[in-house]
Amino acid sequence: MHLRKIVYEQDARETELRTQLAETERRLIVVTRDLEESRSFVAKEDSDAKELITAFNDVNEAVDDLAYLISEAFDQHDLSFALADETIRPALAVVPDFLKSLLKVSYKNDGAVEDVLGPMICCLLHCNLFQHIFALWSPGISSGRHHACLSLYELVRAREPQDRAARWRSMTYQNCDPGRDDARLAATIAETFFELLAASVKPLLPESSTFDFTALAAKFTSTVNKIALNAIRLQDKAKATYLSFDYEFFLAQYGVPFERTTYEASDKVTHWKFQRSSDTIPAGEYQDIILAPTALGLLATKGTLGPKGEISRSVKVVMRAKALVGRCTYVPRSPTKDEPPPNQE
Repeated sequence: MHLRKIVYEQDARETELRTQLAETERRLIVVTRDLEESRSFVAKEDSDAKELITAFNDVNEAVDDLAYLISEAFDQHDLSFALADETIRPALAVVPDFLKSLLKVSYKNDGAVEDVLGPMICCLLHCNLFQHIFALWSPGISSGRHHACLSLYELVRAREPQDRAARWRSMTYQNCDPGRDDARLAATIAETFFELLAASVKPLLPESSTFDFTALAAKFTSTVNKIALNAIRLQDKAKATYLSFDYEFFLAQYGVPFERTTYEASDKVTHWKFQRSSDTIPAGEYQDIILAPTALGLLATKGTLGPKGEISRSVKVVMRAKALVGRCTYVPRSPTKDEPPPNQE
């Protein structure tokens, strides 16, 4: 009986060891596969990083080209019409907030419609692309899913080194929205863009203008659709492919000081000037201020594991975002609260 018990225990131990060995082999296969996938990701990133920047430049250039073509479609007599009080007030009542500084400063500098049309087109389309594509976890994803995925990723990034966090991001990005409809999203972006363009530009044109915004939309909708689809593919490439960095697209924020390390001044118009008062900046000082975003920028973020297991993050500006810039000179605050100074933004 004693010998039989020993044999039984040895058989049980052997079975346990075989099970552990099988589990170890399974884990080794998984780790090996993960390592090979990571290496393939990194190898692909090394070869494709230039492709991301090329695709990024293509989207920005396509928006610039579209702005030129749309501007050329207008009656040039209408575009030479000066921005006046009777046109600027109705326009300011309907344009998005990110266009108001541009219109106000252009008006103060005796600008014409042709001075603001190109930047308005770029700004409207880029802000649309950003809202529906680049600002979301995945293009067109619902607000609830976006915030859930983003919150989870922030937790992962706070605890895991770059390669692990980025692989989580890549896999989650590709599977978070199985019902995504890129064609429908592109059509929505195009429709919204032309609605905003018509609402923003119509008040600036002379009353005699007969320009047909419906015909304009019919002519260029396919072009905007193509730009939107390329922007979606750009976001897919950035979020699903790369591990060594988190690549994120950004726009300049209107009303903030211009920083040359982050932004590039757009050359679409001359350097406009305006005045405002401040409680913190002395009168006579001046600052370059962003009036409107005109092209995307690109950031690369990397998480590094420290000696005590902490994760620190570094951010690099890969491509600066373009913006329309005005020079603000600060003046003494007016004692009259009911009426702003005559040349104040």
